[in-house]
Amino acid sequence: IINNSSVPGNTELVRFNIDPNSGSGSGQATPPTQGDYVIAAAINNKGVITNDSFVASVQCANPSFTVGSLNGSAIAVNGNNGISSYNASGVVSGANGQAPYRCAFDFNGDGVLDSQLAPCGTAVSNKLSTYVLSRKISVVVADACNTSYVVDKTIALPAATPAMPGNIFIASQNSAATGCATDIRANNLTYRAENAGGFAPCDPKYGNGAFTIQCLQKYGLDSSKDFGTKIDVTGLGNYDIRTNSGVIDFANAKVSGITQLTDEAGDASPAMQFKGLGANCVSNVQARVFDVVMKPCASGNNATENSATVEVWGSFTCSNVSNACGSMTVSGKFDGYYHLNDNCVGGGQGGGGDPDPNF
Repeated sequence: IINNSSVPGNTELVRFNIDPNSGSGSGQATPPTQGDYVIAAAINNKGVITNDSFVASVQCANPSFTVGSLNGSAIAVNGNNGISSYNASGVVSGANGQAPYRCAFDFNGDGVLDSQLAPCGTAVSNKLSTYVLSRKISVVVADACNTSYVVDKTIALPAATPAMPGNIFIASQNSAATGCATDIRANNLTYRAENAGGFAPCDPKYGNGAFTIQCLQKYGLDSSKDFGTKIDVTGLGNYDIRTNSGVIDFANAKVSGITQLTDEAGDASPAMQFKGLGANCVSNVQARVFDVVMKPCASGNNATENSATVEVWGSFTCSNVSNACGSMTVSGKFDGYYHLNDNCVGGGQGGGGDPDPNF
């Protein structure tokens, strides 16, 4: 809106037209839509009338965008086992702002934006969410004036715990949250991460009688951070691939630790890490060795010869999974296998270390 407050002191705007050919003017005007305009004005400066015209480009003609004009119930999500497609075209069907509209998604419902703003009519396919079943999916909508609002919809997509043994996954449920663990990124989450469907978030390791599986994920934004779950198992016994000796003995095996790392929502909500110790875990762990191939090494041959696969799986409930400001209980199941190889130059028994410094 242009009016007398828009002109210098000791002057008066006596006539203003959005378009010289549109009829008589007035002391103020509101551009009807965004676009390019010829503006005609008459300014009285101490009795001297000056007429002039200008060319102006209006980007935000008459901002009127309201969150009530958006339809959060029109957020469309389809999929299962955490792999889903998203569409927000119906969200802006009644929007009263200025087109074009752009949308960005929070795919897993943890309150952290997971995609760049893009035209709302563009569907997003084949995205993995390790948070499954009941989720509150959020969409940020921005109009041409860069006014933005957030709408959401609670959805419940099917997800099943994979069979074990024979898969690579972690499936768990958070409950009994206290303190900062009541954050939306940690509280009451149903977690499911599996190496299947073209995705491989889980990394199992075995070595020296210890097994680790961690399932991490992040999205493609510059601000995206790894988040997910790690489980440590000890007391498995030691199998030596070099000599096909030793045993995997799970009689004394147990979940010795669990770690959960949240996503990050900028400076206001930095990532949180929760850890649980084996002393607070009740677990049932099993293991096996299979696909053993023993092939003598030829003299001077550095190629892989002996090989075998170690698989570890089980269930657990860990209370007091905590940090300095809160705690929760995590219950679930896991399964994973690791391929051992001996390169005939000293041998090797696989990993067992910590493959990611975030944990």
